[in-house]
Amino acid sequence: MPPIEFVTESQAGIAAGAINAIIIATLPFLGGFILLFIIRKRSELVLKVFIGTAFLIAGFAIFTIIFASILQIILIQIEGDTIFTIAMVLSLILNIVFIYAILREHVSQKAKNVAAVIYGGGIGTLLGITLPLWTALIAVALISAYDIYSVRSGPLKKIVKVSQEEKVSLPGLSYVSKDWEIGLGDLGIYSMLVSLALDQFNLIASIASIIGIVIGSLLTLQLLKKRELLPGLPITTLLGAIPIVIFMIFYY
Repeated sequence: MPPIEFVTESQAGIAAGAINAIIIATLPFLGGFILLFIIRKRSELVLKVFIGTAFLIAGFAIFTIIFASILQIILIQIEGDTIFTIAMVLSLILNIVFIYAILREHVSQKAKNVAAVIYGGGIGTLLGITLPLWTALIAVALISAYDIYSVRSGPLKKIVKVSQEEKVSLPGLSYVSKDWEIGLGDLGIYSMLVSLALDQFNLIASIASIIGIVIGSLLTLQLLKKRELLPGLPITTLLGAIPIVIFMIFYY
């Protein structure tokens, strides 16, 4: 797949990566403020449309790529354009089913959690194999820094407070367990690091990144016992990115 970059990293190096990363990091920044604005307006319909549209765009890209890859293996004799059309139709159907499950209140939390893992993991994997190395690493650093701000005094803290006060549900935006809750964006970043390590280096780097992410998640959960709200990215992404940096040193 062609890389996602606004400035070519192969020509401008780390400077291009920084520019690309800043542009990418503005997406969660803007998304957080837009979501907070909608919640404050107390419009459940607009909130569902916003969340549904976000899932539709992300899911359509994810499922289309997955179906196209599978169909290319199964339907060898069919032309590529036809396969891509079939993949888009199947993607749209599956996407509608998932979005329905996410937005409907009577659907179980387990089903919503499955959808969160698929969407978060899928978009993270897609970014991990399409973003250039420096762009991805700097973007992770910037988004992790923003996560600290957002949880302490930014949009996320206000979103949690307002949604609790107004009893507003935020379907599909997190994985919810009995004792803790993790945002969809966090799942995406974890998946992105693992995919980046595998795509740029090898399976060993990817496994090492997974181990770092697991350790970071466990440490974060321990700290969460002392606080009601805690950023899920900084510790976890730092430990997950260390193997990638080490491989960068030896590979480049």
